[in-house]
This record gives sequence, C-alpha cells and structure tokens, in this order.
Amino acid sequence: MTDDHGRENPSKELRTGNVAEETCSVANHLQYHHINTLTFTSLPSALETMAGPSRRRRHHVDSSSSESIAAHSPESGVKPAKHHRSRNLTVSRVMRFCLPRPTDRRSRTTNRLPLFGNLRPYAGDNASWLQERLWELEVRRFIQVVNGTEDMLVPVLKLDSDEIIHYSLTRQNSKKLQVLADRIRAALHVCVIDDSLLLERLPDNTRPSKRFSESYWALRQAWGEEDDLPGRRQRSDPDDISYQEYKAKRRGDTAEDQHRNLDDFELEQCYYLVDQVTATLVLLAVRGRDNDYWLVVVLACLAKLSTKIKFLVREFSKNVAICFRNSKDHQDTLGPEHFRDDDAQQPLNDNSPTHTRYRREVEVVSGWLTDCFIRVLRGLGAQNPRSARSGSVDICTIVYPAGIAGTRTLLCQARNGEVSGSPGLIPVAFASNSITIIDKLSSILSSRAHIPPPGDQATDETMSDRSKSASKGSDEPETVLVVELERHNEDVDGEQRFNHVRRRLTIRTLFDFVAIATCLSLCHPEVGIGFQSSLQTISALSAFEEPEDHEYASTKSAAPTRSDVPTEHTPSTKSGTAFYAFVNLWADNAEGGRPTDTLSSLSNSVIAARRHNVLDRQLPPLNHARVGTSATRNPREVIAALNEAQEKRKRLENIIRKWKIHESSIVVECPDFVVRVSLFSAALVLGGLACGFFVGERITGVDPFNLTMFSWIIAGFVILIAKSVRVSDWTWRDFLFRQVTCRTVKEVADVVPGLDEQDILCFLLSSEIRSTLKTRGPFGGVFYFSPTDGGFSIDVKPNLQTLWAAGVIPVMVQTLEGPVLRFLRLVSGYNGHTSVEMSGQCVDCVCKNPPDNAFDVTSPEEGQIDEAVVLFERISWMKILGVYNVTGVSFR
Repeated sequence: MTDDHGRENPSKELRTGNVAEETCSVANHLQYHHINTLTFTSLPSALETMAGPSRRRRHHVDSSSSESIAAHSPESGVKPAKHHRSRNLTVSRVMRFCLPRPTDRRSRTTNRLPLFGNLRPYAGDNASWLQERLWELEVRRFIQVVNGTEDMLVPVLKLDSDEIIHYSLTRQNSKKLQVLADRIRAALHVCVIDDSLLLERLPDNTRPSKRFSESYWALRQAWGEEDDLPGRRQRSDPDDISYQEYKAKRRGDTAEDQHRNLDDFELEQCYYLVDQVTATLVLLAVRGRDNDYWLVVVLACLAKLSTKIKFLVREFSKNVAICFRNSKDHQDTLGPEHFRDDDAQQPLNDNSPTHTRYRREVEVVSGWLTDCFIRVLRGLGAQNPRSARSGSVDICTIVYPAGIAGTRTLLCQARNGEVSGSPGLIPVAFASNSITIIDKLSSILSSRAHIPPPGDQATDETMSDRSKSASKGSDEPETVLVVELERHNEDVDGEQRFNHVRRRLTIRTLFDFVAIATCLSLCHPEVGIGFQSSLQTISALSAFEEPEDHEYASTKSAAPTRSDVPTEHTPSTKSGTAFYAFVNLWADNAEGGRPTDTLSSLSNSVIAARRHNVLDRQLPPLNHARVGTSATRNPREVIAALNEAQEKRKRLENIIRKWKIHESSIVVECPDFVVRVSLFSAALVLGGLACGFFVGERITGVDPFNLTMFSWIIAGFVILIAKSVRVSDWTWRDFLFRQVTCRTVKEVADVVPGLDEQDILCFLLSSEIRSTLKTRGPFGGVFYFSPTDGGFSIDVKPNLQTLWAAGVIPVMVQTLEGPVLRFLRLVSGYNGHTSVEMSGQCVDCVCKNPPDNAFDVTSPEEGQIDEAVVLFERISWMKILGVYNVTGVSFR
C-alpha cells in the first residue's frame, strides 16, 4: 500500500517467510557482482540469508578474492587505509537515509518525504520488502569500496573465464559493449522520469524539471518515436506505444537485436558495468570530500540508482512500457517557461523544512550521479554520433599551467569528439583524483601484461584460424593508454623539484578498457562542476560538519606546506600543488582521422606537445609526431621546460605586481628611467651654471651665461623627448611621481624593458573577466567583452600561441558556410560555455574561413603571416573537426 506521496507503508505481511518464496522468481534473474572479485553471488541466497538472522552470509569467491573482501570489509576488524580518517559510516545510517521513517507518531512531517528509486511500478506489491533488501546489498558493497583502495577496481584475472569483460578488445566485442552501454543509458532515463514525476506530484513543486523532458524524449527516440512533421515518418498512435518493443537504434544492429531483451549472460555483463561505474564513483566521492554526511547521501542515492538500473534491464521492454504508461499525462512538450530553474531555488539551511531539505539533497546528488553515468556510458560507446568511425577511440585529458599565474587548467576531449575544459579549482581537483586512480590502475594492469588474455568464447574461430589470421596480420586497431604526470614535490632538503613519470600500456581486454575509460570519462569538467554544485547544496548544513585542515587544501589556490597536509595524502588531490598530466586512450584506426597541419585531435595538437611551457612561443617543427605514439621524451627535457616556464612566470608576476590597473590605462612605475633622465638633465643644467661661473670674462665679447641658458634648453628638450618617445601623453605629475600611464599594449612594452608584447596580451586575456580594465580595438576581436570607447587599446595582434598560453583554445567546427573557429575560453571567472559539443548553435566570437597552413613560418615576417578575422555572430554547426593548429596566425 502507498500513501498520497507514492511512499510505501511497510506491512507485517511483507515480513513473512512467504515473501521470500514469492520474490524468488524475480531474484533468480538478478545477480550482483562484487567489484573486487569476478564471482557473481545469486540474490536468492543473499535474501534468504538476510531473512534469517541466525544464518551467516555466504560469498562464493575464490581464495585470493576472499582475503581481499575480508581485508576491506567493515566487519573484519581490519583498520582502514592510512589515507582515510576514522568514519561514522555504517549500513544502518545509510539505510535510514534510504528509508526515512517517522520517529514521532504525533509528527507527520516525515510522512511527506518522497520515496525515490521506487520499484513499486515494476516489482508489484512486494517491492517494498524487495527493494529494501537490494539497497542494503548495494550499501554493503559501497562501504567495502569506501574502506578499500584502487585495487578493488581490478578483479582477479581468471584465464578460464567466459565473461565478456575478459574478451580481447576487438571491434566486434566493442560493439557488444556499446549495446550494453546503450541499454543501461536507457534505464537511466527511466529512473530520471520516475523520480521527476514523483517530485512533480509534491505539493510544493508545481513545475517539472528539465531533466524530465530531456530524458523522456531521449527515451522515446530510442524507443522508436515517429514524428508527424512533413517529410518524416508518421508518428504511431500514443496508445500503441506501450505495446512496442524497445529499439536500441545502434548502427549495424539487426532488427532482431533491436527488439529483444537481454539474455542472462548479457544481464551479468550489465550488472558488472553498473558495479564498476558505481565503485569508481564511490572512490572519487570519498576522495573529493571525505565527510560522513556527504558519503551517506551519495551512497544512499547511488544504491537506489544502481538497484533500479539492474532491475529495469532485466525485462526492459515491459518496464519501458510501464514507464510510458505512467507518464502518459506528461508527454506533451512544454515550453521553457514551464520548467523549474533549479539554480533559482532558495539555499538550504538548518531551518529548512525536513521535506524540502531531503528532497533537495536527493534531487541534486542523484542528478549529479546520473550525469556521471551518462558521461561514462558515452565513453564506453553509448550514443555514438553519426560522424564517429567504427572502432575509433580517442579520449584525452590534459592538465597544464595557463596564463601568467600558471593556473592549473583542465582540457578534455571525449570519445564523441566534444572538447571541454575548466580552470575551476574543484573541477580540476576532481579530475586530478581520477587521473591518480588511472595512474595506479595502469601500474596494476602493467604488472599482469605478460598474462595472455583468455580466449574469446563468443566467436567460433579455432586456434588454427587464429594463428593463420595472425600470420596474415590483423586489422584490429591497437588500443593504447599513455599517462604522463609531472608533480612538484618537496625533497629531503626542502627544495621543490619536478618529478616526471610516463607510462605506456596496451589495452588488451574489455575489462582493461572499461576500468580506464570509466575513470577517464569522469575527468570531464561537467562532472567536477556537478560535484561542486552538490557540495554547495549541503555544505552549509550543520550535519555536514567542519572539514579538516587537509580537506581545505583541496580547494586552496596556494600550495600547502608540509605541515599543513599529512604525507599520506597524494599531491594530486590538492588543486594548489603543481600537478600536471597528459592522459590519452586511443585506438590507431587506419580508416582516417590522421592529423593535418591545420587541425587535429587534442592528443595530436601542438598544445599537447608544448603543454609543459606554453609561454615559450618558439614554433615547433612542422609535422610534429603524435604525442601518444611518439618515442619517450627525455625526462630531463621535460623537467627543464617546466623549470623554465616557472621561472618566466615568476619574472612576469614580479613585473605585473607593480602595475596599477585602472579602467582605461595601466600605470607602470619607471623610477630608473626617470632618475636617469633627471640626472642627465641636471648634469646639463649644472654644467651650464659651472660654465657661466668659471668662464666669466675670459672670453671677450661672450656672455658665459648664454651657454648656461643653452644648456638649460638642451636639458628641457631631453626631458620632452624622453617623455614622448615611449608614450603619447606623459603628464608632469606622473613624471614627478616616477610613473607612466600607458594606454596601449605597445606603450607598455616600450616602457617595461624585456617585456614581450605577446606576454602582455597573454596577461590581459587570462585576467580579462576579473579585471577592471576596459579594452578597445583595433585588434581586440578575441577578447570577451565588447570594445569600450576610451578604453585600453589593443594595438597588437595576438597569435595562436598567445591564445593557448592564456587559456583560449580555438576549436574548428563544420557549418553550412564552411569551417569556423569557436573559442573555448578557459579563463578564471568566466561562466559561459565550458565545452564545444558535437553539434549545436551559439552567439559568440567566431572566425569564419580561418587560414590554413599554406606557408612556412620557420622565420616569419609581419607581412607573411595570415590574419584571422574574429567577429561576433550566430553560427550553427553539425560536427567538430578538431583543434586548430596553424601556429603563427594572428587574430584581429
């Protein structure tokens, strides 16, 4: 039975022993996979064990895996890992958040709490008892992961396994993995639709969320929704939708594959994928913020989401039909004014009503976890775009120092080609945690690289056929992982030194690919931004408690000292420490996608090759080798480039720190120049006076003070020339105060000795959002703000290397008018677009028909460099071509 808010009221009848027999038919199809083993435990035995308190829980695991479970189990008595503090995290505490029940019968406040992740529409009357047991199983598994390490993400390799995750990484097996990822993604949409409908029925929520519309129409499209628009296929009767079967709509799938449910073998693989993603999310959540209340909310929401996905994929065609039938009254398209703006809601505090607080916490955290799932599934091949090539994989993440301040900036390329980035402290720190896990996973996988992968049981190819095909050469692409890390560590002597580490690993099995691609997909800046939004929602509550000192270090801009942070914490979790990285997972596909002199993927780009020192504007050699496949760079060269960049940034910071930036000018102190000019003029004046006094009447007919007057005139001309040679207007007041007011880039470069014009532009671009300086033309097209009359003049054209150094990344997209450059602005304080999606439209600074690399720029002259004209226009594109690589091109 349920109340008015969709929440089950538990009944004593559901606690009887007959329930276990009634749910046995359902439970026989649900098998849950422990993340640190490759052994599946049947759910009926687990439910039967929980129903009888005197019985012990059984785990069918091998000897090596059972020791791992015991070591990380909360009940084993073994102390957690050193880098984790003591927690008050128990199964009962998480379950109380999953099933909030009234503690006072006279109070009806908690009766209004909605039950998210409800299985009632799909499991029948026994859903209340069943889902509670399933949630508890998931929570126990998550707590094992919380108390464990990255080793739990790597199961024991069994050579006799016939599971798909142990298959060789081939195009055929990758396609099977993409089908499973598509099915899980569709199940996620069902979860979002059900929870959105539950929220809409609440008294204090009158408008649906945008997530409902997006998930609803995405699921309808996968289902086979047909439109009535002219020129398109005729839409089916909405009443007949419930009787249609689910369509995966994967390119290359047969009609039979699109209309069938998954068999038991494929269901096990779906359960494995869900467990792998959830375990990785748990590790990243605890490393992002090691707080008990935060973990309780995350584990509870993740347990409900994981359970419902596993339950839905079992009979997905029937479950999708149920979902559409329940949401039939809400299928009409709503305009933007009908949707709720989540950011406009009032912030939570300790005085917020219980139902409002619980709803907001679950809604925000569940939304973030859903977005994480979507990102991971796209990395595994779900929702493959029409422009993607078969078997092509190129996922790249870069963390490099941008701007004069050396802000750690995140730059990513997803598998579908989307390019994104962020300079935010928390998104960069979250991605750094994921990169650290990738580094440790690659080390673990490299240790067992000598073990041959098990045979592919899904094919009928014999050993003789395999050896014959091997002799002829296989056309299967080789998938390679390249990890490069540079940490700024403190040695025994107290000196800060860089440490460069590079690993190259060949991905041989589907499991290796899933483990790496999951972590690499979670480096996306949108994941870190969602993590930050979730923390901002609940961090002001007293239950969140005050973070410890070392937890503050993860968002500090300054590098913490050795006494601030325990030595057990890795440097990668601190956004302020100098931790730079290059991670690339790619498959060498011979069908196309080779880099050109004009554009390339992010891993092939010049910025990836010059990421250690983006302030160095020395043009790289043409046709530079691919970073991921090139020979190992000398660590000394890498460290030398990092040290050189660091010294240059310090020198520029010392110069810029003395500037006074006003609304339309930059005041630069120049005491040395003023003193030299004044001393020279004073010497002329004193020399003239001395001449007048010492000459006297020795020269007949000559007044010696005429020489004095002449020396004064010369001194005046010297001062006037000195005041005019560098700036157009130097007032006497500024001259006397030994400073000069510069109103153009060239004037600043002329006043400050040894300062390059492009360095000034780099500083202006990287600090434009937070600066009070207003700019104007003629070459300010790449700047974000519109030109202002009387502003600081940008009279020098910035080149492509300057844009990279400032954090402005030109990305080439394909439009109906030809190739166009969009600028991905990764500048501190910028709240606009942080990604360039595969297709879309925008009104922004763009460059149409950019010049290609048709000239040699080994020693360019001003007249030989082509110009790219930047305009503020609306464009619409249907494909990303790559990162723009024409070095030496200037923009105006």
